[in-house]
This record gives sequence, structure tokens and C-alpha cells, in this order.
Amino acid sequence: PSMHSSQNEQDSRIFSAFAQTLTLEPCDVQEAYDMTIAAFALSEALEIPVVLRLTTLLSHSRSVIVRQPEREANQASLPEDATHFMLIPLYARKNWKRLIEKQETFREQSEMSAFNTLLDGPDHSVGIIATGVAYSYARDCLPGTPPAHPILKIGQYPIPEKAIRELAASCETLLVLEDGAPMVEERVKGVLPADRPVVKGRLDGTLPRCGEL
Repeated sequence: PSMHSSQNEQDSRIFSAFAQTLTLEPCDVQEAYDMTIAAFALSEALEIPVVLRLTTLLSHSRSVIVRQPEREANQASLPEDATHFMLIPLYARKNWKRLIEKQETFREQSEMSAFNTLLDGPDHSVGIIATGVAYSYARDCLPGTPPAHPILKIGQYPIPEKAIRELAASCETLLVLEDGAPMVEERVKGVLPADRPVVKGRLDGTLPRCGEL
């Protein structure tokens, strides 16, 4: 975002949603390390590509991390079904059907993911939905446990709709914080009723739009 070191500005979460696959978005350096390992595990288990979204603010960060135990490399072998890598229409239609059938599994994985967490807080006048590195900034502004306002951290997509509805049920206003396009804000508005709660973010001008920072 903001084209600090590239010629264009794009939000890879949008491409991942278009491809109907999973995305992991870390909030700090430790989570970037943990998510990389989790991404390979999810990819192998679900037989899909998994996108790991890194933004400029996180990519230029440094931190001490806690390493996980090393695992042995997988043994090389030919795929059982080579049609996964053949893109002619005959196989593409079959693979598309498989992908559609996996969508409910993707949603279930997101709902129970340890990377999506809801922290309750005493003041429910405003509930916060924060993704990726925006969550770290939100916690800087709302330190302590519990935080002053409830915060839903989203680190795995598709968005956890059940957790969003749970947060919305107890809050008058939702503030969506994300680095990049208002992707989550748009989807939150699609998940919730039109009249309650009020959803604020980039779309209504509460936060600056992309390129205006």
C-alpha cells in the first residue's frame, strides 16, 4: 500500500477472494512466521494455494521470534491426480466444481482459526474489527487486557461471519481498520442488517481512503 517500493498499489486479498482460496494476514513478525508454517499445512490438507499477505509496514518490521520445531521435508512423489495441473476446459470444469465444494470447509476453517480472535471490552458503544498490522496499531491505542472496546482480530479469510455477527449484536457502531482497500468493510456490510449497527471505515470517510495517507 502507498507504493513505497513498487510501481502499483494492489490488495492481494482481493485476488485471493476472486480465486476463492484462503488468505492469511499477519499482525506482527511472530505471526508472519507462524502463518507461513500454517499456510503450508492448510495448503497440503485442502489441496489449494494459500495467500500470505504482507504489507509494507509489516515487511519493514523486525522482531525476535519464537521458533517452532523443525519438521522433515516431504518426500518427493508424483501427484495421484495429474489433472490438477492440466488447464484444458475438460479438467478445469471438474477442478472448479471441487473448488466450489470446498468453500464451506474454508468458512469453517476461518471460524475456528486461532488467527481470528474476539477480545471483549467493557465499552460496547464501539466495536472494532481490525485486520493484519492494523490490529497491532489498534492494540497500541487500546492497551491492556481487556481492551477498552471489544476487538475482533481477523487474520484468516474468508472473514469469520459468526464472530462478526456476535460482535455486532452487542455494539452500537463498528469501526473497521485494515491496511489497503476497504475489503473487509464491504463484506461486513454484506453480512449484517442494513440498519444496525452503523459500520464506519474508509467507505464513509471516517478513515482516509487508499492513497490519501
